[in-house]
Amino acid sequence: MARKTTTSSEVKNRWKAANYKTYQINLRYDADQDLIDFVERFKEKNDGMGVSDIFRAGIDVLMEAEKNAAGE
Repeated sequence: MARKTTTSSEVKNRWKAANYKTYQINLRYDADQDLIDFVERFKEKNDGMGVSDIFRAGIDVLMEAEKNAAGE
């Protein structure tokens, strides 16, 4: 019998659950349109940068600001 060459969704989901922390956000068109527009513009300008990368960069800025505020 030939070896199975695909990985089941169950196996992939277990690996993701063990290796990632997932956050889900919902942005409202009426209240968060400026954020939605920014993310979409940023993705277009920075080809290859995903939404996770954008949020990661924003969190890095906030963490740095917190670190600087604590050092004052």
